[in-house]
Amino acid sequence: MKTLKLFGVSMILAAVCGTGCNQDDEDFSGTFFGPAITVGSGSAMTFVELDEDGKPLQVGIQIHAHALNDLPDSISSGASFRISDGPTEYVLEFPSEANATPFKHVTLDWNPSGHEPPGIYDLPHFDCHFYLISQAQRQLIGALDSIEFANAPQASDIPTNYVPTPGGLPAMGAHWVDTTSSEFTGQPFTTTFIYGSYDGEVVFYEPMVTMDFLETYVMGMGHTHQSAIPQPVTFPSTGYFPTQYNIEFVESDQVYKVILGAMLHH
Repeated sequence: MKTLKLFGVSMILAAVCGTGCNQDDEDFSGTFFGPAITVGSGSAMTFVELDEDGKPLQVGIQIHAHALNDLPDSISSGASFRISDGPTEYVLEFPSEANATPFKHVTLDWNPSGHEPPGIYDLPHFDCHFYLISQAQRQLIGALDSIEFANAPQASDIPTNYVPTPGGLPAMGAHWVDTTSSEFTGQPFTTTFIYGSYDGEVVFYEPMVTMDFLETYVMGMGHTHQSAIPQPVTFPSTGYFPTQYNIEFVESDQVYKVILGAMLHH
């Protein structure tokens, strides 16, 4: 009798697990964050949002409002802008849940004086490099790699209307700009989207945004900026790639977000 009772309990447990413990029903949804690092008087971190099947909906950078204070050579620290100051690079790691995306890590680069070309990008701004290569691979890109900088990806890997800027930068690569962006049609630079390449491969996606646009338009006026990302015909790997980028301010959390979203599988 005791054996029959145990057998009955086992059957009930098996039935329960058969309906409620099936791994196919597991919910992978959520927003997951990478480790926070200090930026200015605040912090920044990466994040990824997954749906219930574990597919990426968006990736991004979350930047606390205080991070815009006391940046190196910034207005808030009382220093003057000098083009020779160059950027300050903050390296951000993704959480493991972001492995479903093609992005390996991010650098948030603060440019207190902007950068070339003069008259266009020489405004205080952030470069948000979402890299498709590892940190170790990125660090191998040298300042004198002129052959690799000039070795462009195949035409189908770069969207129409994008052209390369001269040369390239160490630990980054060559930069491709959208000639139809507003800063090339007589409007001041506020935000734009850049592609990066090295030795024939696309290696980063890069939203850029000015300090003034963040503080005045996004936080000050409470607007969300949303732009379609110009799409290539072919992609560097199989996976989920973003089709738009958003820049927003979440008042309740006092954070800016730079988001790559509306993912499509290629």
